[in-house]
Amino acid sequence: MRKTILLIIIILTSLLAHSLSYGDSVHITVFNVLGQEEINEEFQVNYRNELILPYIGGFNVEDMTLNQIKDEIFKRLDPDVIKSPLIYLNTDGFHFNISGEIKNEGKFSFNKKIRLSEALNMAGGLLESSDKYKILVVNGEKMRSYDYSSFMKHGDYMNNPIIEDGDTIILKELPYIYVVGEVNNPFKVYYDDTISPLDLAILSKPKERAALNYAIILRKEKEKVLKLNINLANVMQRGRYQDFPSLLPGDILFIPKNRGSALDMLTNTIEKFSNIFVGAKNVKTISKEDF
Repeated sequence: MRKTILLIIIILTSLLAHSLSYGDSVHITVFNVLGQEEINEEFQVNYRNELILPYIGGFNVEDMTLNQIKDEIFKRLDPDVIKSPLIYLNTDGFHFNISGEIKNEGKFSFNKKIRLSEALNMAGGLLESSDKYKILVVNGEKMRSYDYSSFMKHGDYMNNPIIEDGDTIILKELPYIYVVGEVNNPFKVYYDDTISPLDLAILSKPKERAALNYAIILRKEKEKVLKLNINLANVMQRGRYQDFPSLLPGDILFIPKNRGSALDMLTNTIEKFSNIFVGAKNVKTISKEDF
């Protein structure tokens, strides 16, 4: 049983004219149905005005337009080996645009199949501020969203899609997470799902009168503020580990001051909610590398 290969032939040329002649070069990239490259090299029209290609052999291209070359390639491909070939001719290749939180915004060209990871590398790579949890890929009215962190951590190729000609990749800025209150080093850092409340507390250097057993995670949800109690003292003072709630983008870890009774501390925290959210915006920013 003969193996059938679906070929996508991409012909790229830098010529302004629409025909090829002696000395002109054409870059041809061929993928099989699995997206693997069969051919990816440049071919030059020889002194006989012939273009010699794998799977096809040589044929004369003198005074032929690119469309005529396309038709000739189509006719010469063996249908028993290559079924329903798709042939693309383009004078300047394929392009994608990328904007937002990336090292180099702009328009980039490519002449072979690429995935999101390769496109990001072509643009210089992600920033610490890049929201890798929700990268948008837009093409016309079609918009897709990908959790690129899933590919980074687990190799999930569903979140590392193939980039198509004309795609626009949009990277938004990550929200911060904060630690404030009775600490020597209040700060904010771009959200990362590997950072725990304990990490924030340790780096914040709680003061002597910090009520670690009454720490609270403040989380805004629409018009409400959720309060998640968290006992940091079990770990920081007693070495008792427990499962902490995971931080979400925008969360504030608030460590209150020990003022006597638990009721006094809780009341003090609730009264300061509005001030906490305002004040947290003004603390210094640190890098994840500081952890």
